[in-house]
Order: sequence, then structure tokens, then C-alpha cells
Amino acid sequence: TRATLSNLIKQINDKGFCRIHRSHAINLDCIESITPLHSGDSEVKLSNGKILNLSRRYKESFKARLV
Repeated sequence: TRATLSNLIKQINDKGFCRIHRSHAINLDCIESITPLHSGDSEVKLSNGKILNLSRRYKESFKARLV
């Protein structure tokens, strides 16, 4: 199956997934920590130890999902 990340997120958005970067979407239940960076971006550490970038473009929608 081939799909864009945008279309995939539309399908699984209500299951706790959120886009954080043009290349990454995460399960909000797997977030361990969020570290702001000087550039305005942030790093999201997942419970499996993986660290992904949270881009400024997706930051506001990500914050809204956390509340």
C-alpha cells in the first residue's frame, strides 16, 4: 500500500497519532519528554529511546493535541 503521510495521518489521527515533522508522525502515548531547541524546533524523546525533531510548522497543532 502506498499513501502520503498526510493521508495516513487523516486516517489514524483519532487513534492518538500526530504529525510532528514532514517525515514523522508519532503515537502521543509514547512520548517520554520534549526538549525545546534554540532554533525554535524541539526534540521529542519516545519511550523506546528514539529522538525525533518536532518542527516549528507542526508545533501548534502538536501542543493542541497534548492538552
